[in-house]
Amino acid sequence: MTTPAGGRSAEQRTRLYFGSAVVPKVDTKNGEVTMGFAFYALGGFHRLYSRLLLRAACNRLLANRRKGAA
Repeated sequence: MTTPAGGRSAEQRTRLYFGSAVVPKVDTKNGEVTMGFAFYALGGFHRLYSRLLLRAACNRLLANRRKGAA
């Protein structure tokens, strides 16, 4: 999700929000709360993918900043 971040009128800024919502499963037999198999199975992929997305966003911001400075 993004929203305008304000700032000086000559600058256009955007605030980026990111995150995940994960809700535990409740075992109906014994009431035990667990994150489930998929949570643990996809954890490594999620960490890698998140880092790649953040790196790409950072690189794009730096490239835009360099274009503006030139």
